[in-house]
This record gives sequence, structure tokens and C-alpha cells, in this order.
Amino acid sequence: MDPPTHGLLGAVIGQAAFGRTLGPRALAAGAVAAMLPDLDILAIPTSPMAEWLYHRGVTHGLATEAAAGALLGFWAWRRDLHRAPDRTDTLAAWIGLLATSLLSHSLLDACTSYGTQLLAPFSDRRFAVDAIAIVDPFFSAALVLALAVALFRGVASRAAGVAGAVALAFCAAYLALGLNLNRERKRRHGPSWPPRAGRELRCGPIRPSCSFRCGA
Repeated sequence: MDPPTHGLLGAVIGQAAFGRTLGPRALAAGAVAAMLPDLDILAIPTSPMAEWLYHRGVTHGLATEAAAGALLGFWAWRRDLHRAPDRTDTLAAWIGLLATSLLSHSLLDACTSYGTQLLAPFSDRRFAVDAIAIVDPFFSAALVLALAVALFRGVASRAAGVAGAVALAFCAAYLALGLNLNRERKRRHGPSWPPRAGRELRCGPIRPSCSFRCGA
């Protein structure tokens, strides 16, 4: 999925579940955490094949993200203590926010046709359910609308929490719908539809002798 959508999802997770506890910081921290796994693109200039070898690898493993979320959450909580020593109740919120936002990245990537290595570094198997495109304006727009409510009503408001929860529920339903539609398409046309580049197509009964080739 595109990085901005990952960031939007992380921000809405913060808004829906942690806005009352952490305030505006929940949106910012959730957005940043949700985009962190894509830091592996920094390895791309090292080799012509680096994107295939390293992108969506170890930084996208669920175990890596859960551990990173716990460590980052503890670090954020310690910073809270320095600023406000009486705020000792935010440890669970910080760990929950950062771990959930990090995990959302790989789980959303797994919903695309490219998939991701959810079990890295223990396995390089890619998981993909083909439920959504890499860029989907409807999915992203739902998240933007929820954040707009937080902007106008306040992050800690009940309206913002409800809007965030509704947006997350919509996104989950949208992914389920996409998965169901793609499964139905494959059931009707087979796993080879739509045709890939280089596959020859035959025209219908009107001109049975014509053909054309997809791609170069």
C-alpha cells in the first residue's frame, strides 16, 4: 500500500483507540509508526535487485513489528515521565498504539496482490490475499474524513473516537468486500484472469480469427 495511506491508517488507529489517553500525540505517533516498516527502501540503492530482495522483508515481519512496538512504546513512556512525572498510566497506551500501528502496515500490505513476508525473518514466504489495490482512493478517503472530525471536534472528543472507529470498521468491511469480489472473479474466470503480459487473447465469436497480445 502507498506510504500516505499507511500513515493515515496509523493516525486513525491512534484517534480511535488512544486519542483520549494520549491526545494529539496519538495521531502523530500512529502515523509515523505505521510508515516505519518502509524504511527498508533505504537499501534499494545498494543493488539493482535490492527492492525485490529487501523490501517487505524483515521490517515487515509481525514478530519484528511487535517487538519494535514494545520497545518504542517503552521509550515514549519514559519520555512522558520526564515531561510529566504524574503521568504513569500511559505505558500500556504507548505500547498498544505503536505496536498496533506497526502491525497494521504489514497486515494491510498482505491485503494487496504483492503481499508481504509476515513471518520474516523466520521465513521468506509471502502472504497475499489480493483484497485491495496498491492505491485506493476510497479506502484513503474514509480515513481522511475521520481525521477531519478530530481536527474540528478535538482528538480527545467522543465524536473523534466514534469517527475513527467507524472509519476502521468501514476499511475492514471494504477489504472483506474486495477479497470476496476477487475470489468470485477467480471462481468464474479462473486464476489466470485478468491475463498477464504476453498472454494471447482470442476475440469472441464475431471475429474468431483475430487475436492480440497484451503488453510489449
